[in-house]
Amino acid sequence: MIDIYLDNNVFDFLHETQIDIVEEFPKELFRLCISKEVKFETEPIQDIEKQQFIQNLIDKDIAISSLFGSIDDRHSPNKQRVGGWDEGVWSDEEDELYRAELNKKFLVEIKNPKHDLYKEEADIDLAVRSIKNIVLTFDKKEHKKKGPLNDAYEKGYKVVFLTGFDASKVTLNSFVKLKLKERGFETW
Repeated sequence: MIDIYLDNNVFDFLHETQIDIVEEFPKELFRLCISKEVKFETEPIQDIEKQQFIQNLIDKDIAISSLFGSIDDRHSPNKQRVGGWDEGVWSDEEDELYRAELNKKFLVEIKNPKHDLYKEEADIDLAVRSIKNIVLTFDKKEHKKKGPLNDAYEKGYKVVFLTGFDASKVTLNSFVKLKLKERGFETW
């Protein structure tokens, strides 16, 4: 099973283009995921139609993945980033060393009141997950923004910028596969 993590901005892209991401990445081979942090980012979206679109995708086709850990007193019970037994996934030393590096470089410990996340917190988690998993983002500032996802991309991890994708020329699946192959990754 190949895990593909979606950045929050991918939902905007999917809603605008009406691309069926489940058809593009069938459940027999792929598991579509979002981190808890990305889930928190989707909650304050004001556009009701878009919010319903996102919630339907999450309810039917997208796994919410959290890391295994203990309760963090800095966060309210409904905004815990970690999961307990049978919910959280394990993180290893490589992941946590990279997370520490990214936190030092990018994390700003001021919470956004809309979603209770620190600045760059969701992107840091996605960047760490890109060490072992595919991460899709629709960052329009590819290679210009010096943030966690760009850092992961430059380190050679599995970040795929959807900037430049043209549905009239290629399927989303083919585009992602091509971008990974260009960077030397084995694909499906």
